[in-house]
Amino acid sequence: VQWRYCEGYRPDRIRIMSFEGEDWVRSQAGADPEGRIRDNESDGIDAEIIFPNKGLAMWATPDPVFANAQCRVWNDWAWEQFGAWPEKMVPVAAVATGDLEGTLAEIERCAALLRRMRDWFHGQGFVEVETPALQVAAGMEVHVAPFETALSEPDGRSRMLRLHSSPELAMKKLLVAGEPRLFQFARVFRNAERSATHHPEFTLLEWYRAGAGWRDLIPDCEALLALAGPELRWNGRRVPTSPPFERLSVAAAFRQRLGLDVLAADTARLAAACRAEGLEPGAGDGWEDLFFRLFLNRMEPNLGLARPTVLHGWPARMAALARLDPDDPRVAERFEVYVGGLELANAFGELTDAAEQRRRFEAAASQRRALHGDDLPVDEDFLSALEHGMPSSAGIALGFDRLAMLAAGADRIEDVLWAPVAAAPGD
Repeated sequence: VQWRYCEGYRPDRIRIMSFEGEDWVRSQAGADPEGRIRDNESDGIDAEIIFPNKGLAMWATPDPVFANAQCRVWNDWAWEQFGAWPEKMVPVAAVATGDLEGTLAEIERCAALLRRMRDWFHGQGFVEVETPALQVAAGMEVHVAPFETALSEPDGRSRMLRLHSSPELAMKKLLVAGEPRLFQFARVFRNAERSATHHPEFTLLEWYRAGAGWRDLIPDCEALLALAGPELRWNGRRVPTSPPFERLSVAAAFRQRLGLDVLAADTARLAAACRAEGLEPGAGDGWEDLFFRLFLNRMEPNLGLARPTVLHGWPARMAALARLDPDDPRVAERFEVYVGGLELANAFGELTDAAEQRRRFEAAASQRRALHGDDLPVDEDFLSALEHGMPSSAGIALGFDRLAMLAAGADRIEDVLWAPVAAAPGD
């Protein structure tokens, strides 16, 4: 059950749309069998029960507390009566102090942004591709939980597959196949992620340039963020999108904020820096844990406040699928884009060494086993493609929904989604 509160609610803008079962819902609301289901004439309700998309029953009320109570008693009553949600119905959501047409207009603006971005890529000579969401390996990120499913073949055989958390590996296979410029607006999936800035299913924009380096992607980012509008809004801040973006290395960020040479610091030095900042290290924290304890609490909130920031030169142990900088192997050819303290994009100068990539995959798999007890397979098809030969390339993933959220000045990523993934009843 999801609650959405928006300013500017107008009852006359509520539209009632029917579906099979509307009479049943209205009869129950009117009958009020246990004195808990109220119709639109009850105190605190401004509008009829509405059904904006076949099966979603809603009350519109200017009182969020009352709305929460109404939704909970309706859901409880339906469950008690039937042991399940009635046919053609889903748990109730409430719109409190909300302007439905305003919300729809906001989402429609996001759709227009997607069209402008797609046109930009076509104008730059990119090919739009589509790759399967079902993959052997969803991705090898240590802290990303995949959705798993069994694929049954017509002959009765079955195997475990996963919904991809990024189209990265599949798109790089297309680089090997000879596509020099490609992009994709991909629906991707990450389990156990839901917050103001995270969602279990979301849109990730990825693009790749063969024969390019990581710096060549920065003008792309500047052009694409400008398409979102003259400014982006987050946490009460307005950040202009006009180029150039700030360029800041990870080493410089730690040096300026903490006076710490993070590339030379060992685990003990990072733990001491955490304590000095009032951040008590956790039991068993390793180097990366301590790095991110400092970064997430002291660095990230201050990035991209006056203008978007390109944070580059990440420590080599965080290279992931990026190659190391030949001029300074302590760091990887990787950057992230921040606006208002929020990460929007992650870019690599792509690693093309198959043996090194296998070593990193196996190290990530070992970490996953130790932390989560799972055993994710390595994408051998991808490694075979690297062995065949991937051209020198640069690639980047940008969270489209996050960008749309900042363009709209929304507080939650769900505010710019047409139909968010439903939360569990009672949440």
